[in-house]
Amino acid sequence: MKILTNKFVLTKKSRITLPKQVRDFLGVNTGEQIIFIIEDNSVKIMPVKSKLEQNFLMQTYSLDTLQRMMKRKLMMFWNY
Repeated sequence: MKILTNKFVLTKKSRITLPKQVRDFLGVNTGEQIIFIIEDNSVKIMPVKSKLEQNFLMQTYSLDTLQRMMKRKLMMFWNY
């Protein structure tokens, strides 16, 4: 992976423009959201995913657990 090493200047309102290479890498377009995650001495930039994608990215479930969760949701939906 090529590392982007250009420097960027903050505007008076503390804004920067994400370079096209970064937008393409993240897969984000105009109007989409990103988040900044501060870890140790670095900052990660990540695209904001849908709630469904966030839940599956943040947690790992066994197949049995997923089936129980789906059954519970379906029962709630159908008022059982």
